[in-house]
Amino acid sequence: MTANGYTGTYNGSAHSATIKVNSPSGATIKWGTESGRYTNTATTNSATGTTYNIGSRTNVGTTTVYYQVSKTNYNTKTGSVTIKINPATLSGSVVIDGINNTYGQTLTANVTNTNSASLAYKWYYNTSNSMTGGTAISGATSSTYTIGRECIGKYIYVVVTMTKANYNNLTVSDITDATNNGSATVKNLVTVNPNGGTFNGSTSVQTFTGDVTQTIDLDKPTRTGYTFGGWMSTGTNTTTVPDSMPGTLSSFGYALKSSADFSTGSHLGVYNNKHNGAVTHTRVEDSTNPIGSGYSLKIVTNGTASPGAGGYYNSFISAPGNTFYQFIWAKIPVGYRLYSTRNSAGDSPSEYWYDFDTGEWVALGVHGNAYRGTGEWKLYLYRLVCGTTGSFGVCGHKYLYGPDDTSVTWYVGYDQVYRVFANTNSSVVAG
Repeated sequence: MTANGYTGTYNGSAHSATIKVNSPSGATIKWGTESGRYTNTATTNSATGTTYNIGSRTNVGTTTVYYQVSKTNYNTKTGSVTIKINPATLSGSVVIDGINNTYGQTLTANVTNTNSASLAYKWYYNTSNSMTGGTAISGATSSTYTIGRECIGKYIYVVVTMTKANYNNLTVSDITDATNNGSATVKNLVTVNPNGGTFNGSTSVQTFTGDVTQTIDLDKPTRTGYTFGGWMSTGTNTTTVPDSMPGTLSSFGYALKSSADFSTGSHLGVYNNKHNGAVTHTRVEDSTNPIGSGYSLKIVTNGTASPGAGGYYNSFISAPGNTFYQFIWAKIPVGYRLYSTRNSAGDSPSEYWYDFDTGEWVALGVHGNAYRGTGEWKLYLYRLVCGTTGSFGVCGHKYLYGPDDTSVTWYVGYDQVYRVFANTNSSVVAG
């Protein structure tokens, strides 16, 4: 008598162990998957030996089959064998399609999925041409990825994990191909909308593409009855205006202040409803100003102020159906938040802060990183959408709230307000 187990690779078919009884004829074979408990029976019918399949397994894993061979006047034989099915190997690959490496462009991970496995995607950016050690891009977990600002000047690669029952997992990856555009790193895209005026001899929207280190000289746009207020530069910081309003050089509607970086003085007023001198403003030399003006406004609260720790106002008058964007570079201590308040802005106005981490506008009163201090220079972006009817008044007030509103020092390096008229339908426009 001989008994043999089975070891093989998953192929979708059932496999069994075998037992062969050479003699005598008429012996009884019993088997099962629990020791001493036999649920299957066969009787040998040949004195020369017959092979019987005992047990069965299809999927990956191991089954132990216990057997017993017996006949009157013969010694009973017992034992066990195993049926082991090993995982099969998945087959597949991924290629990134749409590689022009420009901000705002959509990349697609095209997967060859031979075994119809489940796919999980994760996109990364890297400072080198390598598919290891990169930084995972938040929220980029689908087969497509629209290039965000954090990837400008970087390489992008995708990792696809393929999974299927009875198969070993397979991970495949691809990186942006340098041969497609002369450089694998993502490029800047600057879009200019003359907004009813003329730019570069045309009234049409125009785009410019360049490497992250490249300087693009843009002509001044012109519009009858308006004076160009200048491009708003976000300096050397990689954090720029949000994706819904693209461009590393941009202005929104019309700049309301001729100087917003304190290079020629301060345009901000003290905001403290206590009017007790607890809040003071001092224009100071500051080589760390992210705009590069060399100056910032130092705001000190020493005593009780209202609201919160007090702050400043960059006053503007709300108007029916208009939208106002307020760009603020500020260095606010950890634990404090920057809040906004205003007078009337029409019926049912709406106010938001932009969260650069999530790429979303956050309504006032919703706690998050959008207006939280970090102890470092940070760009804050506030939006006010005015109602179309009602009363309208002075807006643009900002103040701090934190663990000690009676003693805090913070800095403002830039504060500019842009007005977008009700009939303006553009994201990046001339100032």
